[in-house]
Amino acid sequence: MARGNFIVIDWGSTNVRAYLYMGGVKSGERQLPEGVTVAPGREGCEDVYSRLVGPWLRHTHTHFFVLMAGMVGSVNGWADAGYLDCPADLMGLGAHLCKVTHPTLGEASIVPGICVRGARHDVIRGEETQILGAALKGGSGSYLMPGTHSKWVRAEGTHAIDFHTVMTGELHHVLLESTLVGKGCGEQQGSEEAFTAALRKGLENPAIVPLLFEVRAARILGGLPPEHTAEALSGLLIGAEVAAMRHLVGPEGITVIAGNALTRRYCLALDLAGIKNTSIPGDTAFINGAVPLAAAIAQSL
Repeated sequence: MARGNFIVIDWGSTNVRAYLYMGGVKSGERQLPEGVTVAPGREGCEDVYSRLVGPWLRHTHTHFFVLMAGMVGSVNGWADAGYLDCPADLMGLGAHLCKVTHPTLGEASIVPGICVRGARHDVIRGEETQILGAALKGGSGSYLMPGTHSKWVRAEGTHAIDFHTVMTGELHHVLLESTLVGKGCGEQQGSEEAFTAALRKGLENPAIVPLLFEVRAARILGGLPPEHTAEALSGLLIGAEVAAMRHLVGPEGITVIAGNALTRRYCLALDLAGIKNTSIPGDTAFINGAVPLAAAIAQSL
């Protein structure tokens, strides 16, 4: 059981969420919509940190170990926390922390990311803590973290062996907002039918570059309502992603780490592809990974 007094912070690009633990028991939670894209750099992060955890740290005589993970450790964050090379022991992340010091609130520590380098280059920042959390709860050994840049990870226990990044979310945004495929399609509406039809097409034809203009052509010719363009693009891209990455999934299946909306979409794609899957919320996976790391250090102080 986790003990000690500590704070763990999940610091992303757009949001920051902090969790307070006293004696190993969760005692508070605070959130601000000010990730590193909103408040970048050391000064921006220090200001957010003051408002986020200052109310906890200023009004107690208790010493708290503070562990942060995510984009706060990027070149655009508080400090560059670096990367551990894969294969990486995620339980050993605590031995490679990047220390930062707030002008009035003292020291905090940032978890490093993990990377692949050599013939192929790839990086993860933030998801390493979620992978650890899922693995500690008996994860499948293969992990999928969908989003702006989806991560497909292969692990053995708590050791990350290899991973690949797929820019599905960002491609969806660019195609919808900045190309003829999405131009003039107006306000978008949800459509399970449009999503599923495009999903099947993407699964069957993962080389989707020749298929992307069909979304615009179908809209022009009346085969796709303009308000369902986003759903059709989402289906094509997710289907192609799953089809292209399925070779990374072992016979034990894959664990999806995400919020409800993305989990539903990706689990449907995995089901249609015949891939066994389970899921865990991203916030839960973060807590499951960050708390043991922070507790182990807090108890030693």
